[in-house]
Amino acid sequence: MRLAAKHKMLPTWWQPADNVAIEKTAMTNKWANIDHAVEKSDITEHYDASYTLMLRIIADSVYNYSAHEGPPAFSDKPGCAHCGQTEGHNGVELKKCGACGKASYCSVACQKKHWKHGGHKQACAKT
Repeated sequence: MRLAAKHKMLPTWWQPADNVAIEKTAMTNKWANIDHAVEKSDITEHYDASYTLMLRIIADSVYNYSAHEGPPAFSDKPGCAHCGQTEGHNGVELKKCGACGKASYCSVACQKKHWKHGGHKQACAKT
């Protein structure tokens, strides 16, 4: 958060007190696990829709993406349930989970990681 503030990437309404709350939340829930892919729905479930736009703007600033060439994780196209890679990007073909058919993956490695660490084992068992 300090780095984002230093580079003036935070919105004008952002309060320093928000930093503590965000950092505490990040370290006390599943988002602290870097093996867990954060999806757009994860963000909109906890925050209003403007946060997804803010994250896109931050990513554009950090990674110097143009408005038309964002990273796969920020695409509106369906993507890999683990890493967010979209179909067609770098020749990727997504394959659906054989058990539930709801989650799609770009590779066997992502499918295994999402099963073990991303919560799909529990979600798939409910179907």
